[in-house]
Amino acid sequence: MELNKDQIDLRDFLEAIKKNILYIFLGTLIATFLSAFITYSYMKPVYEAEALLIVHEIPKKDQKLETSDIDAQLKLIPTYKEMMESPMVMDAAGSEAGMTGGELKKHIYISADPSNQILSIRAESNDPRNAAFLANLVAYTAKEEIQSFLTISNISTLSRAEASEEPIRPKPFLNIGIAFILSLFSGCLVVCMSRFFFAKFRSSNEIQSALKVPILGRGLKVNTKPYTLYRSKHDLDESWDTHPLYRKLVARWANTSKPKEGYRKLKTNLVLLNKTKEARAIVITGSTRKDGSTLTSGNLAVSLAQSGKRTVYVDANLYTPAGHLMFNSSNRVGLSSYLAGDSNLDRITQSTFHSNLDILTIGRDIAERADYFTLSQVTALIQDLKRKYEYVIIDCAPTEISADTNLFANQADGCVYVVNYKEGKLSQTLSSFNQLKESGATILGTFVNWYKP
Repeated sequence: MELNKDQIDLRDFLEAIKKNILYIFLGTLIATFLSAFITYSYMKPVYEAEALLIVHEIPKKDQKLETSDIDAQLKLIPTYKEMMESPMVMDAAGSEAGMTGGELKKHIYISADPSNQILSIRAESNDPRNAAFLANLVAYTAKEEIQSFLTISNISTLSRAEASEEPIRPKPFLNIGIAFILSLFSGCLVVCMSRFFFAKFRSSNEIQSALKVPILGRGLKVNTKPYTLYRSKHDLDESWDTHPLYRKLVARWANTSKPKEGYRKLKTNLVLLNKTKEARAIVITGSTRKDGSTLTSGNLAVSLAQSGKRTVYVDANLYTPAGHLMFNSSNRVGLSSYLAGDSNLDRITQSTFHSNLDILTIGRDIAERADYFTLSQVTALIQDLKRKYEYVIIDCAPTEISADTNLFANQADGCVYVVNYKEGKLSQTLSSFNQLKESGATILGTFVNWYKP
C-alpha cells in the first residue's frame, strides 16, 4: 500500500474481502433468509382493482361534437376529481361498504390526466374481491352524487373493476433479490470500512508491509512481578511506591527476559545501522499516547548504556512528560532551562543508576517556554548533546498532537516509529507516519510494542 493516506490500493480491498468472504457470505444468507421469512410470514398480500369513468357530453340528435365541447369537458376533470375525493362521495360510499368515509379514503386512489377525459379509481385491499367491490362502489357513487349535485349527465362508466388474483405487493422475488444485493454490498462495505478505518494490525508482517520500513524490534507486555523478585534478591534501597514506568525499565533487570531481549534487539539493530550511516541522535515517537514510545525510549537508552555506549535520554514530550518519573529523578532543571538560555549540559543533565547514562528531563515551566522552541535551538541542542554523548535518545510526543515532534525528527539523524500492536489502528498509524515522513524525518524503522507472538 502506498503511504499516501488519500490513496488506498484496490488490492487491499480485495484482500480484505477475500479474508472475510465466509462472514460476508453467511451474513448475506441470513439477511436473504430473513427477507424471505418476513415477506411470506408477516407481509399480507395487497390486491388492486381499477374502475374507469369517462367525462363526456352526449350530443343531441343531429348535433355535431365540437372541439370546444371537448375542451370544456377537460376543464371539468380536476373539479370532478376533487368532488370524488370529497366527504360527499366518500361518506356515501363508505356507508354502503360498512366503514367511515375516512377509512374508505385510505383504500382509494383517484387519478386524472388533464390531457384526456378519463378518471381512474383504484382500490387496494387484502382481498381481491373486496378491492374490486370498493373500486366499483366509489365509481358508481361518484357518478350518481356528482350528476345529482350538478344536475348534468356527462359521466359514464368506461370499465368496471375486476378482481385480480395477482397481488401488487409484496413482490417476494424482488424483496429477496434486493435483500441479497444490499446485504452482499453492505457486508463488503463494512469489511472494507473496518479494515481501513477501524482495523487493528493482525501481524508484524502487516505493519512492515504497510509502512515499508524494517521492524527493528518487538516489545512484549511487561509484567512487573519479576521486578519485585529482582529487588528482593539484591536488596535494593528503593521506595516501594516508585512509578510504574520505573518498574517497567526491564533493560535494567539483571535476569534475562523476553521483554528485555526485544529492547536489546532494537539496540543492536540501531548500532549496526550507525556503522553504515550516522544514526546517533534518534527520535522515538508514535501515533498515540498508548503506543509506549516513552517506555521504548527509556529501555533503549538503558540498553545502549549497558553495552558501553555513552548515552543521554532526552524527554522532549511537551504534553505528557514522564522521563523524570521513569528514571525516578528530579524535574527541577531540563529542557526548560536550555530554552531559558542555560546551555551548560553539565548543569541541566542528571546522572542515573548507570554510569553511562544521563537524562535531560523536561524541566519546570516548559509550557510557558514551548512557543519559543525554534529550529535553531533544536539543532544546537542536538549538536551539543552529540558532542558529549555517543547516542542521544529523544522521547517525543505523538505526531498527531505535537508539531515539535516533527521539528526534532527533522533535525535528528533518524527516527524510530513505535506501533501499538494491541490497539494501534491502521488508518491512524499510516496518517501519523505520513506526517512524520513529510516533515523530512529519516525513518530508521519501527518498534512493535505489546506484541503477541
